[in-house]
Amino acid sequence: GTRPTDELARDIERFAVEFLRLKQEIAAWHERFSGTQEERKKSTLSEPDKFARTVDLRAAKILSVDKHPQADKLYVIKLSSGPDEERNIVSGLVGHYEPEQLTGRMIILVHRVLSIRQS
Repeated sequence: GTRPTDELARDIERFAVEFLRLKQEIAAWHERFSGTQEERKKSTLSEPDKFARTVDLRAAKILSVDKHPQADKLYVIKLSSGPDEERNIVSGLVGHYEPEQLTGRMIILVHRVLSIRQS
């Protein structure tokens, strides 16, 4: 089955809002239970600042969508998240969207997730 374009846009927007909420919740749990108690007491960053330092969210444009050569339910999606920043991801969207519905769309890409100690 395929979905109308407006429905896809609404789904992506709902996903983005829920994703951000969940990432903040996960970051809070991670901070609460990572490291020693002494290290946790020393932390002065607010939860949003910790989230911003540990998760790199980027807008990315879907350049192309192809069937995965070895899996019927997967697409190989080529993304651009900036000048000279192209990457491929694998997605389980076969059966939900046709390649033409995804190509050219903007998505939110979790570019990099870092430990609070690495950032």
